[in-house]
Amino acid sequence: MILKVNNLVRFNLFKNKFTNKLSSSLTNCTSLVRVRIQNNEFNALPVTKFEHVFYILKK
Repeated sequence: MILKVNNLVRFNLFKNKFTNKLSSSLTNCTSLVRVRIQNNEFNALPVTKFEHVFYILKK
């Protein structure tokens, strides 16, 4: 479960080798500016839905 956060600016989840899906609820967080999710193995990544994010590092 992901907590409801209204003012999340940075989301760092790199080098964990997580699998499965990245929660699409993160795309609703319009305060996000930077997302780092590299070195994981998400099989469904809604990167195109992060239109408001300035910086996404996924590989």
